[in-house]
Amino acid sequence: QFAIAAHAAPPVPALAVAASARPGASRGGVGGSRATAAAASPSPVPSPSPLGALARRVRALRVSPGLERHPARHLRAASTRVATRTRAASRDPSPAHEGSAYEPDDGVYGSSHKRPMGKSRSGDAFVTQGLGSRAYLRVIGLGTDTDGAEAAPSVLLFTDAKRYTFNVGEGFQRFAVEHGVNVRRLSHVFLTRVCGRTAGGLVGMLLTVADDTYPQNQNFDDGESETKAPPTLHVHGPPRTERLMSAVDALVGGRGVRTVRRPFPLMPSQMGESKSESTRGWTLALDDGIVTVTPVVVAPNPIGPLGPLNASSVPPPAKRTKGVFGAFTFGADASVPAEEAESVCYHVQLCGMPGKFDPVKAEALGVPRGKMRGQLVRGEDVTLDDGRVVKSSDVVGEAQRGARFIVVDCPTTTHLRELSDSKSSAGAALAKLAEGDGTPEGAEKVGDLACVVHLAPADVASSEEYRRWMETCEAFKNSSGPNSSGPAVRHLLVNQRETKGAPVFRSAARVNARLHLVDPTCFPEPARGRAEDVAEAEAAVKEATERARRVITGTNDAFAANVFAGINGASYTLWPRHKVGLDLANAPVQETNEAMRADLDRAALERSVAAAEAARIAEIAKFTRNGADADAELDVPPGLAAMNEGDAEIIFLGTGSSAPAKYRNVTGIVVDQKDKGSVFVDTGEGTLGQLVRCVGVDAADDIVRRLKCVWISHIHADHHVGLPTILARRRALLGSNRSNADPVTVVGPKDLRRFLNAYNAVEPLHARFVDCRATLEGEWTRGKGEEREGVVGTTNAPNSPSVDGLINKPGSSSFDWGDSLSHVRDACAALGLRRMVSTPVVHCAHAFALTMESEATCAETGEGWKLVYSGDTRPCSNVTDAARGATVLVHEATFEDGMEEDAVKKRHSTVGEAVKVGVDAGAYRTVLTHFSQRYPKVPVFKGGQRVGVAF
Repeated sequence: QFAIAAHAAPPVPALAVAASARPGASRGGVGGSRATAAAASPSPVPSPSPLGALARRVRALRVSPGLERHPARHLRAASTRVATRTRAASRDPSPAHEGSAYEPDDGVYGSSHKRPMGKSRSGDAFVTQGLGSRAYLRVIGLGTDTDGAEAAPSVLLFTDAKRYTFNVGEGFQRFAVEHGVNVRRLSHVFLTRVCGRTAGGLVGMLLTVADDTYPQNQNFDDGESETKAPPTLHVHGPPRTERLMSAVDALVGGRGVRTVRRPFPLMPSQMGESKSESTRGWTLALDDGIVTVTPVVVAPNPIGPLGPLNASSVPPPAKRTKGVFGAFTFGADASVPAEEAESVCYHVQLCGMPGKFDPVKAEALGVPRGKMRGQLVRGEDVTLDDGRVVKSSDVVGEAQRGARFIVVDCPTTTHLRELSDSKSSAGAALAKLAEGDGTPEGAEKVGDLACVVHLAPADVASSEEYRRWMETCEAFKNSSGPNSSGPAVRHLLVNQRETKGAPVFRSAARVNARLHLVDPTCFPEPARGRAEDVAEAEAAVKEATERARRVITGTNDAFAANVFAGINGASYTLWPRHKVGLDLANAPVQETNEAMRADLDRAALERSVAAAEAARIAEIAKFTRNGADADAELDVPPGLAAMNEGDAEIIFLGTGSSAPAKYRNVTGIVVDQKDKGSVFVDTGEGTLGQLVRCVGVDAADDIVRRLKCVWISHIHADHHVGLPTILARRRALLGSNRSNADPVTVVGPKDLRRFLNAYNAVEPLHARFVDCRATLEGEWTRGKGEEREGVVGTTNAPNSPSVDGLINKPGSSSFDWGDSLSHVRDACAALGLRRMVSTPVVHCAHAFALTMESEATCAETGEGWKLVYSGDTRPCSNVTDAARGATVLVHEATFEDGMEEDAVKKRHSTVGEAVKVGVDAGAYRTVLTHFSQRYPKVPVFKGGQRVGVAF
């Protein structure tokens, strides 16, 4: 406030204040030295002081309870608003050009704040300084090693000022880490479809951005912290984007990152605009002075999977009987298959660059240095002192038009027929893309089409019909005259078949290739790692690089020569013009599995493993001679000894915490019994893709098809964001047979139901939700054999690390869980389980551990196996009691020993604490998981005789 008062007295030019108030202009205060210097210069027309307005805003904020906790955040927001108003007041007040697009600060559809974008005062189109020194496209997120089962690929547009992405599929965060992309700099997301395949990574990305912006325990008095403004992400898509964002906001709302929903209409008639405007075909999705984005919606069927495609609001959840908290089923029969819903193609025009100013010509014409030359650069004509008029074109070269590209998503042959039909709304709109804004002079304003990015799946893109459409579509051609053709248009086919199924996460693949020498069964080799596979991929990249260097135009053969595989990491330069073209230099180099472990001595490694095992056995023998020890080896449980290899498997699909990283994905576990069914235990983002990489496409589909139950430990996103993708995949695999299949039983914390209900409005999930509290120990013992399944439990909202409020017995409040437990019992019967019990733990509200007990596998003793999963928790008696006699205890070990203070603060466990829980419980094996991503490979570990590390 002192800095504001010091600079609020003199009138300050609007431009100077706008410069000083922008983020990063000064760390010392809102005004700073730059504002002081500007204030000292004379101003011919005094203007109201925006700093005075900011001071009034600060005085008003004194009543805000949030100001006391985060003063820098509120001051930042106030200064941003003042600077925005100042810039708006200083703009040219002349009437807007008719037919131009209007938007707020970023140029988005539907705003009441109107200003023309993409035009200079001279009327020349697309002449701005916003493009910067370079602009290029980059392909990431192409799930080549998952056969496209997990997510649609993403295409990023990089400019100096902003970054844009088309699709944010599941696993996007991890792709970004692998390829060095800073997700915090993304400003706009364009969805080609509204489903989990294109938007499954949105929640995780937003939470990562929020954590990066406002980390826990941040000191807001620190000057560096004040420079971080709350990020804003604009999400563009068809009307159902509103539904999708409702589901996203259920998890992300209030977390420090602002999302702006920007749905555009399906048809031109829905725009509410003039007839002349709607003849253009579609409204602009974005015009921010850097890019102009025009969507073309392809809707073969006006009815989507859950009703009309133009329905944006989320239907309210079904009402339940008062006082009864029974199971809730999601996913009624869809009107049409989800993959046949609408898709969107995007036409993107980059802004042009102004012509180069010629100082020699200006000097010859007598134009003095200073203000007049600046006006000429901006496209304005000037009058000299002697009365002569100097036009901008006399001293400034011709403006260069920006390049353009098209992103095409054609998921089915039905969409292809809609696009190739010139009489359809989508086909007609696509044909007009090269005509600019629909006016007669529009074709002269658009730049050359540089490339077309095809996101169609492999089975569609490889069809003869699709190839013929690519070659004949007029929208995919440049024309420079009636008898000549323009520059060649490159086509990037971004699908898994074109890239030969190469590994996507090369860092993790390298580790797995090396671990394969330790245990080939637990660590299968990465796919496509043979020498012949790598040689084939290298030959394809070399051939594509050679073709990209040639300029090919004219003949029919030229089209085939300009079709490339859009492999991960491939870039396409759009600016500067002399570098336009495909760039494969940053595409990762594939290695053979043998090359990735060439530095390892196989024989020495085998000897090392054998020596370690011998030492372990000797240690066990020593404990046996010297008497019983708490950490000594135990006899093999009879229930386990009676089983055959492969009867039941625990597959760890992610062992990291918080966010995906290069080597570890977030939590995901599958318990698979091939002759009975499967259970997913926590499903972090990317779980389905990890399953495919681990066992292959066919085996993964078989596991998902046999899915009987999903159990989620708590509401934190790194434990359940991958759930919708798994449920949607199962629904698609069942196809027409899903009417005969029971919905998957999803057992989770109560807040998960709200997320699933919102997401089910996007695509049907075919699942049944059961609250974890309906499966507490008290419910299994009290409700057994009764027709009415009831439970009495606690609210599970601990206020301290103790477990006093988490006792698993009747509490003060009674709930009628209706038929909830009966559905869990049905799933257990199908899986050969006696029960699945949820146990409250110490982490966050409604956090639970899981106990799975099988039916008898040993006929003599009547014993089976017992699996206990701790979820996220501090060491507590509830987990210790549940794990007594367990065959396997899977316990979280987020921190290494010595970080107990951090573990207590964040309610996690250290490695030593997790090991002690297993020892105290007498578990046959303890497996540690959920490691902090600060440990990229193996955490610091001092384990006992019965402890292993999941990887």
